[in-house]
Formats: sequence, C-alpha cells, structure tokens
Amino acid sequence: MSASVENSIEIVKDISHNTEDIVHITKSQADDIETIDHSVKDINNYFEEIASAVDETTNASEESKLLAKEGEISINDTINTVSKINEIVGEAEEIINGLVVKSENINSAVDAINAITSQTKLLSLNAAIEAARSGEAGKRFCGCCTRNPSFGNTIRRQYS
Repeated sequence: MSASVENSIEIVKDISHNTEDIVHITKSQADDIETIDHSVKDINNYFEEIASAVDETTNASEESKLLAKEGEISINDTINTVSKINEIVGEAEEIINGLVVKSENINSAVDAINAITSQTKLLSLNAAIEAARSGEAGKRFCGCCTRNPSFGNTIRRQYS
C-alpha cells in the first residue's frame, strides 16, 4: 500500500504541479487578454478619433463647397456688372464722339460768323469812308453803315 500511497502522492503532486502551471498559464493568458483588451480599446479610441476627424473634414468640405458656390455667384455678378459698365461706357463714348462732332460743327459756324462779321465791319468802314467822301448826300448812308458793325458785334457775342 505504501507504494500505492506513494504513487497517489506522486500523482497528486503532479496534479498540484500541473494545476500551478495551469494557474500560471491562466494568469499569463489573463494578463495577455487584459493587454489585448487595452489594445482593442486603444484601437477603438483611434477609430473614434479618425471618425471624428472624417466628420470634421466632411463638414469643412461642405462649408468650402458652399463658400466656393457663393464665390462663383459673386464672380458672375461682378462679371455682369463689368459688362454693363462696359456697355454704358461704350454708349457714353458714342455720345461724347457725337458731341465732339457737333462741337466742331458749331466751331465752324462760329468761325464763319466771325469771318462774316469781320467782312461786314470792313465793308461798313469802306462804306463810311465813301459816305464821308460823298458829303451831304452820304450822311444818310453813313447812319446805315454805323449800325452794321454793332449788328456784327451782337452776332459775335451771342455765338462766342
């Protein structure tokens, strides 16, 4: 019996030793599982941070898209305004060119009137000289001659 008891004690010792090994292995696996659990939680946190960053990027992208659309509208409005200004400037240029032509025509008319006035004065002077030479008979003619220069001056003042 003693051999059987010793054999049983040996088996119990082996079982005890194996149980301690299993406990160590289980503790080691528990530590590994805890490490894995922390790693999984860290990975989960990283994924949440990435998801948050993706959401922020998506929101920023949408805002940028809206701002770009508003910018496009503003640019198109500016282009339309500049086009209208160009049309108005073109019309103003045509009007100014027409006024320049009319002004030149008026200047030509004023020059012609000035020439006529000068000729009228010269003719009036000549007529006055001739009237003075004529004596008493030229006095009536002289009154007419002296009125013509004032008529020429009146025309000149009105159109100068």
